[in-house]
Amino acid sequence: MKVHDLLFVAILSLGVAVHTQLVKGQPRPGCPTRCGNVIIEYPFGISEGCYYPGDRDAFELTCKDEKLRFFAGHEVISIFHSGQLRIMFPVAYSCYDVNGNFEGNSLPILATRRFTLSSNNSYIGVGCSTYALLRHHGKQRNYTFGCISLCDVVPPDGECSGEGCCQMPVPRKALEFKLYPRSIDNQTSVHSFNPCAFAFLVENGKFNFSASKDLKDLRNVKEFPVLLDWSIGEQTCDQVGKKELVRWDQHMY
Repeated sequence: MKVHDLLFVAILSLGVAVHTQLVKGQPRPGCPTRCGNVIIEYPFGISEGCYYPGDRDAFELTCKDEKLRFFAGHEVISIFHSGQLRIMFPVAYSCYDVNGNFEGNSLPILATRRFTLSSNNSYIGVGCSTYALLRHHGKQRNYTFGCISLCDVVPPDGECSGEGCCQMPVPRKALEFKLYPRSIDNQTSVHSFNPCAFAFLVENGKFNFSASKDLKDLRNVKEFPVLLDWSIGEQTCDQVGKKELVRWDQHMY
């Protein structure tokens, strides 16, 4: 076989390998495939040369104490090669004492750079004197939306429909959110069973409201699963893989 032919085979094989890795999520040889219980799918990776080289900031993950995390420090619990990433995101809260004096809060920010919040999530407020605001910071405009949850006694366990719990869908292709749980009267009218206002993002189907348990302390749940949509630029893995094949094919001429 001629040297030219050998070069063609080598280049084509490399292009095919890149295409296969992108389409099937196969890691490159010698790259870690797990962190704790999480399987690492290419184009994500935790070592140099193991993630998609065209966008290191987006696809380089870290593994420490058997927990996989992405750039904002949030724990990654699932990677789906169909284009989604499941992370854990903290609950926002504002708490008050029996006299209505502010005791403390947590107002987490979800900033994903390029990944967007999946429409398969909801924004939920929990409390009997609560309005839960979600402030969106976008490339073209900023806006705030939210929902109100009211009650004067512990309501029956059941749907999240405005009595002790309210919810709303999240906008598509959102890149950054800040959560703001607020109280109408500093929880003074309901403090005995609901001292805090809560707000959180959660994957659809991953939260079932129980007034008797959630109004007091949200069952001490600190984080909920949230789905992010990912892509390589504006393209699917298959599209990027095919472009890599063409690029390698053109390189030989």
